[in-house]
Formats: sequence, structure tokens, C-alpha cells
Amino acid sequence: MYKIPNFFRPKVSCDLIRVGSKNDGGYVIPKSSINEVQVLISFGLSDDWKFEQDFQNLSKSKVICYDHSVNKKFWIVRFIKNCIAILMLKNIKDNFKKIFTYFQYLSYFKNSNAIHAKKFIAPKDDLVFGISPSDKSDLNEILLNNSYEDVFLKIDIEGSEYRILDQIISHQKKINSLAIEFHDCDLHFDRIKKFIDKFALDLVHIHVNNYSSINHNLNPSVIELTFSSKKHTYPINIEAIKFPIKGLDAPCDKNHIDKQVLFY
Repeated sequence: MYKIPNFFRPKVSCDLIRVGSKNDGGYVIPKSSINEVQVLISFGLSDDWKFEQDFQNLSKSKVICYDHSVNKKFWIVRFIKNCIAILMLKNIKDNFKKIFTYFQYLSYFKNSNAIHAKKFIAPKDDLVFGISPSDKSDLNEILLNNSYEDVFLKIDIEGSEYRILDQIISHQKKINSLAIEFHDCDLHFDRIKKFIDKFALDLVHIHVNNYSSINHNLNPSVIELTFSSKKHTYPINIEAIKFPIKGLDAPCDKNHIDKQVLFY
């Protein structure tokens, strides 16, 4: 069982759908957003863009992914590791498939409607060790330099999400839906609560990433939250909705079950 503060409990819901991978990398999102958004802006890519690909296939929207770490070195290191694993007879089938992921990456991001920007996401004024100013971007720069409206924003940037929460609030009128992963959340409950209180969109879904650690209070360290435009939400009997939701949620780590969430 996971224990999570009561302010995380969604008070409303909407028509939800699961998009992306069956396990880690898949998100439960508002179905209504699929046909409304102009662009999916995704912070965090790594080697899994199935969410972005599936979302684009359903919505026909433009996709822009931001991740500075996915470069030539990333793919070379990954290829070597996969080959070594195969030689050592470890997960041969999975590692053999992963060898071809680079070509799938090239195929998906070859057209103008799916773009990978090799940028580190952090406020432009922040100094980040090892990252030059030209290799950084933030939500202010992206939205102010483009005429995007009805944005679906997906954020999984390993802790840097806290640095751009104020920017999300500043641009909330342009955001149709948000899927965000909070890391080390048990250390930042107060900051997340302030964000939820200020954010114009409604919290409609919560999921615990079961790869995360759990502290002595049974608080998980990583959670996924989904927010929807208010025009698509409706009141619910909050006591009747149990998380994870059967048929929608799936464990990020497929080798371990999703535990029940208890709000307190």
C-alpha cells in the first residue's frame, strides 16, 4: 500500500484513456484532449517515444520532444551495452530488439511533424554545469517564440520539473492538458500542493511509479499526475474511485504489481 496526502486525490474526473507503452512510458490522459490540441510538447525522451507516437497517430497533432541527452553518444553506448548483454546471454530477445531502436528513432523523427530538439529544459537564467546557454530551453522561450495554443504538455525530466512549475502557471491558459511525473515527491509535497492550488486545470488522475522508493511513512518518491481543462471535467464520488484504476493503469515495472493508494 502507498500513502499519499489527501490533496493528491482527484475531486473531478473526465473521459480517460491510456496512451503509450503498456508499462513505463504510458500515461492515462483526457480523451478529449486528443482531438483538440495543436501540439504535443514533450519534455524527456530517452529511448521510448511510444506515447508521443501513439498520441500523434490519434490526434494528427505536431510533436516536439526536448531531450539533450539523446545524442550520438547515447546511441553508441546503448548499442555497446546491448551487444555485451547478448554475448553474456542476458535477455537476448529484448536486447536484440533494442539494437534496432536507433533506426526506429531516425524513422519517426525524420518528418517535420515530429521533431526532436536536443535541448536541456531549465529556466534560461539558470546556470547548469556542463550545459551551454545555447543548449538550454524553457517553457517561456518555447511558447513565447511560437504561436502555439491548446498545448498538451508531457513532462518527465528527472527532478527538473520543479524548476519550471512557475512557468507552467504563467502559461496555463495555453495548456489543454498536462501529464507530469514528480520525482522525490515525498520531499516536496508542499511545493506540489502549491502548484495544484494555483494551476487552472483540474487534477483528474494519479498513478504511482512502482520503480520508485518508498519512505518509512509509505510515501512513494515518484508519482504521475494528469490534469485536464475544466471544460471536460465532471464531479465524482471521490470515495468510489480507487487508484490504481483497473483497465487504465498498469505498473511501470511489469515485474511488480501496482499497490493500492491510500489517501490521508
